Amino acid sequence: MLGVPCITMRENTERVETVEGGGNVLVGADYEKIKDAILNVEGAEIKR
Repeated sequence: MLGVPCITMRENTERVETVEGGGNVLVGADYEKIKDAILNVEGAEIKR
């Protein structure tokens, strides 16, 4: 909504419009989903 990517570590959210709009990703407590979400944040510069 504000142009800031968000990764939500829950199974659901009250702010479904942020997920539908693509600014938020629900990952729960799944390690691989968390890692993938972090590595694929749009516009992020990841230093390895």
